[in-house]
Amino acid sequence: MRATLGKSSRRFLAYCAIGVHVACIGAMADPSADFAARRQALFELVLNGDSYNVHGQAIRIAAGQPLQGDVIEGSCAFIDSRHDCADFHLNGILRLLHQFGDSPLLSPELRNRMKSTVLGFKYWPDEPGIDSMCSWSENHYILFASAGYLAGQLCPDEVFTNSGKSGRELMATHRPRIARWLDLRFHTGFSEWLSNVYYDEDLAAVLNLADLCQDEWIAQRAAMVTDLLLADIARNSFRNSMPRTHGRSYEEHLKTTS
Repeated sequence: MRATLGKSSRRFLAYCAIGVHVACIGAMADPSADFAARRQALFELVLNGDSYNVHGQAIRIAAGQPLQGDVIEGSCAFIDSRHDCADFHLNGILRLLHQFGDSPLLSPELRNRMKSTVLGFKYWPDEPGIDSMCSWSENHYILFASAGYLAGQLCPDEVFTNSGKSGRELMATHRPRIARWLDLRFHTGFSEWLSNVYYDEDLAAVLNLADLCQDEWIAQRAAMVTDLLLADIARNSFRNSMPRTHGRSYEEHLKTTS
């Protein structure tokens, strides 16, 4: 949907095109329903059309459905190429390996493919190799730090081939970064406040830490930041939209319910 604003005169005609996404209200869960019903509504939404990404594979396997191997292979290839936003995909891969690594629905071939990607990734700009990845914005910072820590936790005694560090060394490197990022959220809030494009990326990182991190200090504070972020969304939403200022947003992600 596109709206056009214009003003004409004898001398000029100016237009401004505004991109808008229309939300599909019919697919959303009744907000008054209990948690189980809302969870089931999300599962059905994803399984019926939005599972074709690495994060959707976690819902597929949780629902007992077969994984889409080409999706996982595509994500691994994207990560291996070190494109910008590789960390988005990597956090999904780590969720699958940590939570569902022993599932019979995850073949040994896919498991080994994902593990190879995890062991070969460049987890920070000071590591060797050329890349096109951004790691310093608010969302990327915690995505990289979370991924580095949880990758080390997954393979504590193995060598990560890009840096030469062991998994335990990788955890020690990234723990202070995680702690600093969480501490800033408590003291200053989000610099990318109410971002309708980056809150979901923040959630991927902090939920992984809250659910999967064996360090209770980190897990507890990640859960607290998750609560704060979700409370932010709840307080600033109206009729399934978030019509507020955004610390970061993009034209194509503006949404309306009408």
